[in-house]
Amino acid sequence: MRIIVSGPESSGKTTFSKLLSQQLNCPWVEEYAREYLSLKEGKYEFIDLEKIAQRQEQIQSDWEAQEGLIVCDTGLMVIKVWAAYKFDRSIPWLEQQWESRKKDYYILCKPDIPWEPDPLRENPTDRMKIYDIYKQNFDSLGLDYVSVGGSLEQRLTRSLDFLQSRIDII
Repeated sequence: MRIIVSGPESSGKTTFSKLLSQQLNCPWVEEYAREYLSLKEGKYEFIDLEKIAQRQEQIQSDWEAQEGLIVCDTGLMVIKVWAAYKFDRSIPWLEQQWESRKKDYYILCKPDIPWEPDPLRENPTDRMKIYDIYKQNFDSLGLDYVSVGGSLEQRLTRSLDFLQSRIDII
C-alpha cells in the first residue's frame, strides 16, 4: 500500500513525507527525479520525464513488495502535471497507470509555505496555479486524496485523520 505525498515545487513534500513515514513507522521512498536531474545538472527534455516516471514507479513497486506500507516523496502525478504544464503534452505510458494507482492514498501539499531556492527547482511564481492543476487531475481521475496545508502539525493531523478513516494504520 502506498501513501504518496504530492504537490508543487517547494510545498513541503520531502519534509512532510519523512515525518509521516516516521509517524507510521514505515519506509520512506525518496523522489527519483532528484537523483536523475542532479546527474544531468538540472537539464532535461520531455523524453526524460517518462524515464523518471518509469524508474520512480519501479522503485516504489520494489519497496511496496518488500514492506507493504510505504510513504513516497512524490509519485506519478508530479510527472503528469509537469509534462502538461511545461511541455503541454502527456505521456501515454503514464496515462495507462492510473487505474492501478487508484488503490493508493494521496496527500496533496498546498504551497502555503515560503519558496526555498534549490538548483533543481524552476517555478517559484505559479505554485498556486500548479496546485490547482493537481487538484483538477486528482478529481478527474477519481483518486483518493486529501489536501493539507499549514504547519507540519496541522498537515500531520489532517493526513492521519484521512488515512485512519480509510485504513487501519494507527
